[in-house]
Amino acid sequence: MRTWRWMAVALVGLVTASAMAATLDEDEARLEARLRAQRAAEAAKANSVPVLAAAIAPPPSPNDEWLAPPSMPATLAFDELARHVGERLTVVTRGERVHRGTLTAAGARSLTLVVQRRGGAASYTLRREQVVRIEPLQAR
Repeated sequence: MRTWRWMAVALVGLVTASAMAATLDEDEARLEARLRAQRAAEAAKANSVPVLAAAIAPPPSPNDEWLAPPSMPATLAFDELARHVGERLTVVTRGERVHRGTLTAAGARSLTLVVQRRGGAASYTLRREQVVRIEPLQAR
């Protein structure tokens, strides 16, 4: 009787082992498929840059001028100088000589610039032919 029991256990073990062998192959195939899918997901995640926040500028409104002053042009035309009397300017003349001062007068043929010097103020009258470039002086 003990022999039969032992043979029954051995037979159940053999049947289970053969069934496990088939499921082991299936399990291995399933694990390989999962690993491939996981690696593909990690690669896709590494290649994509996450968007933390999207910044969208609001449309301009008429009240925006108080936020920042309107930008000044890089250079001023000689004909427009009459509108800039009293402003500080940088005037570059022939020979690249630079004069920084306050515009006191502007006409069709000349401009007058007051420049501060050590001994006081100096007034320059520059003819249109002498002037190469006129720039607004940036506030400090």
